[in-house]
Amino acid sequence: MKLKVLGSSSSGNCYLIEINKNEKLILDAGINFKNVQKELQFNLQGIQGVLITHEHMDHLKYAPNFALNGIDVYASSGTFKKLELTGHRFKIIKALQQFEIGNFIILPFDTQHDAAEPLRIFNTI
Repeated sequence: MKLKVLGSSSSGNCYLIEINKNEKLILDAGINFKNVQKELQFNLQGIQGVLITHEHMDHLKYAPNFALNGIDVYASSGTFKKLELTGHRFKIIKALQQFEIGNFIILPFDTQHDAAEPLRIFNTI
């Protein structure tokens, strides 16, 4: 598994988790979508989904861009409600309820933060 930091600051957070050339996850979507596209050489096919930890814009701002490009976005109900994000691409996840995205096994945990229902994400594969 490889982790690549695409952005990690108050101006934007975004991480690429890759288990092989064909399967990738995005953790947080706080940097410009065009920068993510460039990093992926404009090939979004390997992205299995986008996981959002909480509603602050430096983690979520560009999530709708992924949804518009056919990629499912996963976050807590509180996160989606706070920013009024709805639609079939926005998938609600819950703390301590393990789920799969492609070959990734994800276990979200409650965490403390000044946000509506923030989650800490743990990838077991």
